[in-house]
Amino acid sequence: MKAVSSPSQPQSQPAGKRKANTSTASLHAETVIATAVSKAVSAALATLDVKFEVRFNTLKQAIADTNTSLKALKSYTEAINNSLNALKNYTKSPPPKSMHDSSTASIRPRSANLPRCRRAPSLQWLNHGVSHTDHMAVELQGVLSPREKAADFSRLFTETIALIGDALLLFLDEFNARHPDWGFTHTDPKGRTLWLLVQDLCLTLINNLRQPPTRIGNSVCHDTSPDPTLCKNVTRATWDNMGLLVGSDHNILVIKTQTRLRKKPKHTARITDWPKFCQLREEQASYTIRDINEWIASWQEHVQVTTREVETTTDLPTTDSRLLHM
Repeated sequence: MKAVSSPSQPQSQPAGKRKANTSTASLHAETVIATAVSKAVSAALATLDVKFEVRFNTLKQAIADTNTSLKALKSYTEAINNSLNALKNYTKSPPPKSMHDSSTASIRPRSANLPRCRRAPSLQWLNHGVSHTDHMAVELQGVLSPREKAADFSRLFTETIALIGDALLLFLDEFNARHPDWGFTHTDPKGRTLWLLVQDLCLTLINNLRQPPTRIGNSVCHDTSPDPTLCKNVTRATWDNMGLLVGSDHNILVIKTQTRLRKKPKHTARITDWPKFCQLREEQASYTIRDINEWIASWQEHVQVTTREVETTTDLPTTDSRLLHM
């Protein structure tokens, strides 16, 4: 009988080979972990960059808005200072002439509660420095129109314009007529009628809508501007809202007009005959500059010789040397 040998046992691998496989797997795992960590760190850094960029843009916009607000505040402060200076000068000037029309049924005088002074101020200075001109400023002030939808100013305006002729004319105070041209958000029948009358009579509205409203509101109504100022035959006029109240809910308005005629100064035009000047330079001037002072003196002399003076007129304030022969 043949002896049956037992199945051979699997041969064990050498110890050195097992250690090599274990080191490779460990190295691969560490590489994977390092890659994942690197990706996570990169993603976190990218997220931080985005957040910092957003915060930086927000801060930059806030700084820009703050600068804009500061500039607006500075402009408003300068406007207030100019208005205060204008009011100070206005109180030192003589009051303009006023005219009231008592024949209009829809117009009634308006009064204000002014503070009383213990001692009457001296008004002698009002007679100093008064100059008379050919033009007279007629001003309608202290007139209040009630809130009537059927009120019409056509008779008052037409008769006043016919009365003054070419003199300066101002219509102002509270008309209680609503129209967007003088600060309201909507139009009522009275405001539409007044606006059409302004267009027909060629009146000019000088209200500055960039300034605050002229009337202070209360708990039931907001601030409004029921005080349009209209003028006619006025060359230059300025309108300022002082923002000051004197016993009334309406702000003080300062209106300045130019009442004196200006004579435009006559100018003298200097006409140079440039072809003659060039010919004179070619005949007498040297092409080489030996002395700069002599060269400049000769240049000025030739300009003086070939230039003549012509007095201008109001109709022709400028002249042209090429058109003088026409």
